[in-house]
Amino acid sequence: MSDSRWVKMHRPSSFAGFGGSSGPGHAIDKQQLVNIVLLGEGNPGLTLIPEALSPWYNTTLKDYSFDVALANQMLDQAGYKDIDGDGIREMPDGSKKLEFRFNWPSDSTVAPRAAELISTMWSKIGVKLDLQAWILMRSLRFVAPLMITTLSSGAGALILILPSC
Repeated sequence: MSDSRWVKMHRPSSFAGFGGSSGPGHAIDKQQLVNIVLLGEGNPGLTLIPEALSPWYNTTLKDYSFDVALANQMLDQAGYKDIDGDGIREMPDGSKKLEFRFNWPSDSTVAPRAAELISTMWSKIGVKLDLQAWILMRSLRFVAPLMITTLSSGAGALILILPSC
């Protein structure tokens, strides 16, 4: 396993409609991800640069607080409501469910459990994740030493970055 153990969520600007800038980010308990997926051997991360690379690590960044009530409030205020009462929010115009595909490299030993945990966390704010592994060639590990897991929809993608094993 890599020496840098960390978990980070990246939110592209196409997701800014989620209650401003951080709605669903407040519904992810990154410390729980570290505790369960990495067996407590790591720290929640904020950037692609881990703290171990301190000359390049940005110490001024602040993380999202873990606050499910705030995440729900931000989504409500942005117009994402569960119109039909099935537990999954709809887009503000009611055209689609707030449902995303969550992909990860099939040879990952940590991503399936992380995906399950995030899916459970986001179900508490009315966001559904469809979990799916990518079949990935091992040779890609030379190109990308970090496995990159994406959450995608028609609106864009979120990326979960975990250490490669």
